[in-house]
Amino acid sequence: MGSSCGSHVIPGVSSRCACNHTTRDDTVGIEGKKKTTMAKLTREARLRDRRLEKQARKDARKRAAADPMSGPNNKPPTGDDV
Repeated sequence: MGSSCGSHVIPGVSSRCACNHTTRDDTVGIEGKKKTTMAKLTREARLRDRRLEKQARKDARKRAAADPMSGPNNKPPTGDDV
């Protein structure tokens, strides 16, 4: 394990060095056609939206559980109930 350029080897560190080496390994995979279809992008966007909505519902449930008086069916007590 070490730096990707090989000239700045630090044992146990597997990150790129700050120097600007241009090697064949650095350019592999850059050229080429994008292979993600619009259908896949649409599915992923829908999934992200569903996850955000689910998280919002989960947060709302947590808030309602923390403050039972703020629930939709619970109204603050008034003096007329006695």
